[in-house]
Amino acid sequence: MSRNQKLFGCASCIALTFAAHAYAQETDTADETVSTSGLDVIVVSAEKRAENLQDIPIAITAVSPKRLQDAGIRSVQDLTTVIPTVQFNSNSISFIPRIRGVGATYSGTGIESPVAVFVDDVYRSFAGDINLDFHNVEQVAALTGPQGTLFGRNATGGVIQVTTRGPEFEPSGSLQVSYDSYQFLRSNGFITGPLSDSIAASLSVSYNRQGEGFGTNLATGNDIRKVDEEIFVHGKIRVQAGDRTTINVSADYDRKRGSLGLNFRRVDGRTVINQGPTNGGLWDADQFHDTHADMRNGGATVKIDHDLGFATLSNIVAYRKSHSFYYMTPVPNGQPFLDIPVESRTRQITEEIQLVSSTGGPLSWTIGGFYFHNNIDFEFEQFFYDDGVSTFGFLYQSFPSSQVTDSFAGYAQGTYDITDTTAITAGLRYTHDKRIYNGTSILNFASGLNLEFNTVDARNTAGKLTWRFALEQEFTPDILGYVSYNRGFKSGGFNTAGGAGMPPNGPTFEPEQIDAYEAGLKTELLDNTVRLNLSGFYYDYENLQVNIFTGGAPAIFNAASAKNYGFGLDGEARLTSELTFTANVEYLQAEYKSFTNAPFHAPLPSGGSSSFAGDASGNSLGYSPELKYTIGLTYDLLTSVGLVSFNINDSYNSGFFVEPDEVLKQDAYHITNASIRWTSDDDRLSIRLFANNLLNKAVITQQNSVPWGYIQDNSSPPRIFGGALEVNF
Repeated sequence: MSRNQKLFGCASCIALTFAAHAYAQETDTADETVSTSGLDVIVVSAEKRAENLQDIPIAITAVSPKRLQDAGIRSVQDLTTVIPTVQFNSNSISFIPRIRGVGATYSGTGIESPVAVFVDDVYRSFAGDINLDFHNVEQVAALTGPQGTLFGRNATGGVIQVTTRGPEFEPSGSLQVSYDSYQFLRSNGFITGPLSDSIAASLSVSYNRQGEGFGTNLATGNDIRKVDEEIFVHGKIRVQAGDRTTINVSADYDRKRGSLGLNFRRVDGRTVINQGPTNGGLWDADQFHDTHADMRNGGATVKIDHDLGFATLSNIVAYRKSHSFYYMTPVPNGQPFLDIPVESRTRQITEEIQLVSSTGGPLSWTIGGFYFHNNIDFEFEQFFYDDGVSTFGFLYQSFPSSQVTDSFAGYAQGTYDITDTTAITAGLRYTHDKRIYNGTSILNFASGLNLEFNTVDARNTAGKLTWRFALEQEFTPDILGYVSYNRGFKSGGFNTAGGAGMPPNGPTFEPEQIDAYEAGLKTELLDNTVRLNLSGFYYDYENLQVNIFTGGAPAIFNAASAKNYGFGLDGEARLTSELTFTANVEYLQAEYKSFTNAPFHAPLPSGGSSSFAGDASGNSLGYSPELKYTIGLTYDLLTSVGLVSFNINDSYNSGFFVEPDEVLKQDAYHITNASIRWTSDDDRLSIRLFANNLLNKAVITQQNSVPWGYIQDNSSPPRIFGGALEVNF
C-alpha cells in the first residue's frame, strides 16, 4: 500500500490521520509523536505535510521533548549528543551546524550556514538567532543531505526543523525550575488557553542566570563562560477564522549576555607569542581583558492557512531583527596585545506561499514561492597595543561593511503512486540570489597617520536550478526502501570580516554545489517494538566554501572539490514495557578531492605561526569525525507513589581535524549524561536529578592557527550535577 493511501487505509494509523488533518487545518501544529501499542509513531512535516517519518524517503532523525530532557539537552549545542549526523561548532552565542561533513566552521554576519535552520516554518539566517531555550520545544528533526527543492534558502548540508509548543483551546500550563553545580538557575513557564470560542493563545517565558562560570580568566581572576542573564519570551495566538481558515500570529524576543563568545587558551603542545608559564585548566583562559557578549534577537510571524478542499493554501510572512556585540582578546598570553570588538545588526524579511495538495489520491504535490531579504551592518575591529613588540606598524584597523541580500525562488514537487507499493518523487526549484556589498579598510598608524583605502562597492548574483528525484518501494507494510538523487546549491558572497580587498583570495567567494546519492531502508519489526532505519550516501561536492582564519580574520576560500560518503543508522527498541533502547550511528569519510591552494600554517620561533599555500588534496574536511554514535537507555518503573524513570545517554565522537593542513585536531571523546525522574500519578508534579558530561570531557568548539600562535576555545560545558522541579496544571 502506498504512503499516500496508508494515511486513510490503515486502522493502526488513525491517530496519524487526525494529526495530518490537524496540520492542514491548524497552522501551528507541532511535529509530534503519537502513542501506539509499540513504539510511538513519529509525525514530521519534512515534506510540508504531516506524515509518518517511516513513510518518507529521506534520512531523518527526530527527537521528542521527553528524549531531549532525558538526554540532558538544554541548548542547540547539546543536540550533537542525540543526533550524530549533526556536528555543532559554537562560541556560546552563535551555533554553526554541520551535517555529514557539510557546513560552516565559524559564524559571520552575512555568512549563511549550508545547514538551514527553520523554527516554526521560518528560516533563520543569523547563527546567533538559533540560540534557543529548549523548554518549550515540541520536536527537533534533522533532515540529512541537500534539501534543494522544498526548503527556502537552498541547503547543501541539510535542514534542522525546530517546532515549538503552540496555543490550545484546552487550558493548561507548566512551571519548571532547575539549579546546578555552577549555580545556574533556569526558570521557565508556559500557559495556554482560549481567549474566545475561536481564539486561543499561549505564552512561554524563560529567565536564566548563572552564578559561577565554567572557567577562570587567569589574567584577571574573573569567572568566564558565565551567563549573566538570559531571557526568552515567546507568544502565539491562533484564530479559527471560519471552518476553512486558520490564522497564527507569533512573536518572540530573546537576550543573552555574559562572559561568553570566544574565551581562548593556547592549544596544548603549541605556542603563542609571549606566552605565560601556565595554560590553566581546560575551561580557563589567559586574556588581558575578559570576553563579553550581548545578543538580542526577536521577530514576528503571521501564517494563514486556507483549506481549498483539493489543497491547502498557506502564506507565511516573517520579520526578524538581531543585534550582537562581543568583545574578545584572542591572544592567550595575559599580556596587552590585541583586542577585537565585533558588532552586527541584521534585519530579515521572509515571505513564503505554498499550495499543498490534500492526500488520498495517487498524486500528492506541493507548489510554492519564497522570498528572502536580509540587510546587514557589520564592523570588525582590531586594536593593537603599542608595547614595542608588535611589528604590525599600526594601532587600529577597522573593516566596516554593509550587505543586502535579495533572493527569489520557485519550487514544485510531486509524488506519484505507480502501484500500491511503488512511488516516484520529482521536484525542481529555481533560486536567484542578488547581493550588494559595500566595505572599506581603515588603518590608524602609530605615527598618527590615518588611512582609508580599498573601498569596495560590489554586486554578486547567482541563479541555479536544483532538484530531487526519488524512487521508493514498500517491500512489506513495515519495510520501505528508497533511492534518491538530490542537487543542492548555496550562492557565493563576500568576506565581510576580512575587510575590503582582504583576505588574499579577495572579498568574494563563489557558489558551491553538491550532488547527493542515497539509498536507504526504513523498517518496523517485531510488532512495532523495533524501529531500524539505514541509509548509505555519496556526495560529489564542487567548489565547496571552506571557512578559514587567515591573517587573524575569518575568511571563506573555495576548494575545487570533495567527496563525502558513509552510512547512518537510527534504531529504537522497546525491549520490555519498561525498558527502551535507542542507538544512532554515523560513519563518515569526508575528504578534499582537490584543494591545491589551501592555507597551511607553520610555527615560528616567536611563538606565532606563518601561513603559506599548500595542497590539501586527500586531506579531511574540517570538523568531520569518522565515527559518531549515541546510545541511550530509559527504564520506567511504575511504583505505588508514581513513575520513576532512569536514563543514561552516551555519545561518542572519534575526533576530527580542524583545518585543511591537518595540524590541529580534536581527540576522540565520550559525553555521558544520566538522570532519574519521579513523576506523580496525575502527571502534575515531577522531580528530576541529572548529571551531564560525567567524564568531564572538554570539547573544542573553535581552534585556529593565527599569526600570533595556535589558539582554541572550549565552550562546551564541563561536568554538571543538578536538579529540576516541574509543575503541570
